[in-house]
Amino acid sequence: MKILECRSYEEINTIIQNIELERYQKSQIFNEFYRGQPNNHYKLLPNLFRQSDTIDNFSLKEKRVFEAFSKLAKTDMGLQSNPEFEKYLYGLKWSLLTQGQHLGLLTRLLDWTINWEIALLFAVFDQNHIKEDAQLWILKCPSQHQINDSDKSVLLEQDPFKINNWYLINLPFFQWEPNDLAERRRFRQYGRFLIQPIENAVFPIENQMSFSDNLLKIVIPAAYKMMILKDLNDRDVTIDWAYYRKNEEIDNRIIGVNMEQ
Repeated sequence: MKILECRSYEEINTIIQNIELERYQKSQIFNEFYRGQPNNHYKLLPNLFRQSDTIDNFSLKEKRVFEAFSKLAKTDMGLQSNPEFEKYLYGLKWSLLTQGQHLGLLTRLLDWTINWEIALLFAVFDQNHIKEDAQLWILKCPSQHQINDSDKSVLLEQDPFKINNWYLINLPFFQWEPNDLAERRRFRQYGRFLIQPIENAVFPIENQMSFSDNLLKIVIPAAYKMMILKDLNDRDVTIDWAYYRKNEEIDNRIIGVNMEQ
């Protein structure tokens, strides 16, 4: 895994342009995905696994939380039905899981984005971490691990809780319904998801050999975060737009679901 330090929007932009150029010139079969985190001590770990526990307990917790969310989803939660997903054996489960992730549900999914500016925004905007170095991650995901629209059946015919490989879910956005919340957030954040078998997902991605050659970490010193945030805002990349309509009532329902034991 390569680690760099960057102090400006322009430096980061240059690095990303060079990666894109490398892909085109060498005809390498990968795509870049990005994730920003406001504290350089944070790990690339799904929210379900950020407290210590056993794999068996994590598995039970995951299923209980999802079952509770599935019941809640029948109420007015701002969720979207997805006929393209739901015609597959486990399509409804995947649809609920991915939408729940963008509402703050505890899952084994890890958010990534195809838009590096959105990832950079999440790295630098949080005032609670303004005095801490941030990190911007770039994953060069090999094509065999990407699930695109043309091969979505590979994913949607599998139970998400029983998969045996890791995937970067790179599916398109769908037209939302009037009251939709989760899918609009994914649209604005250019959201994608990484999922692994639970026995792997409990470990930070940066510590896994299968990812090490494809990861680049950019450290952003705390002193430069506000300057980079201003550059993003000047380009109309703002947290208010990315988070689309914060809803405290739904947030509180999700907190209650996440407390399922």
